[in-house]
Amino acid sequence: MQFPDAHPVLPYAPDGSNISAISLAETDINDVESLLATLNTPYAIGGYAEDRAFYRRSANFANAEGDYRSVHLGLDLWGPVGTPVFAPLNATVHSFADNAHPGDYGPTILLAHEGIFTLYGHLDTASLLGLKEGQLIRAGQQIGRLGAPHENGNWPPHLHFQLILDPGSWRGDYPGVAFKKDSAWWLKNSPNPNLLLQLPIL
Repeated sequence: MQFPDAHPVLPYAPDGSNISAISLAETDINDVESLLATLNTPYAIGGYAEDRAFYRRSANFANAEGDYRSVHLGLDLWGPVGTPVFAPLNATVHSFADNAHPGDYGPTILLAHEGIFTLYGHLDTASLLGLKEGQLIRAGQQIGRLGAPHENGNWPPHLHFQLILDPGSWRGDYPGVAFKKDSAWWLKNSPNPNLLLQLPIL
């Protein structure tokens, strides 16, 4: 699986010079913004396959037995509200939705590429305006912007970016966090997004 001509999904430098790699495995969600403020770069990235405790803040990640999904299936790219989001490859719009439950993705877009799908979560609501399923999207075309907490599921501004081999029947949504006991299967269907982004800092 190689993507030599992929366009950056945010306006970071392809060589990684203005983006920092971070881990949030041991970070409380309320401390994320203060952590980001300590960085010397405008963007930060991390989180693939990371086992995170902070999902316990939302019942959206719990099952009836009280277990919580905690293994992150995508990469988070952190940046300011309104940061433009770009398609990395030529695509068609697979589906989109506003997943407005607390702790969920908020506005979400899935794109279909040749042999793979990409998911973009935590956008602003305006990102969904005018979209149509099957719409052609060109590599490098802006598809949305990072949303503010009141519209992105109540998260600090960031993009949840995920590769999906087969979304099955999911439309406008797809799990971005898995139960630890099931995570091997989910990670196989959602390989590391840096295979596409090719950021040297990860």
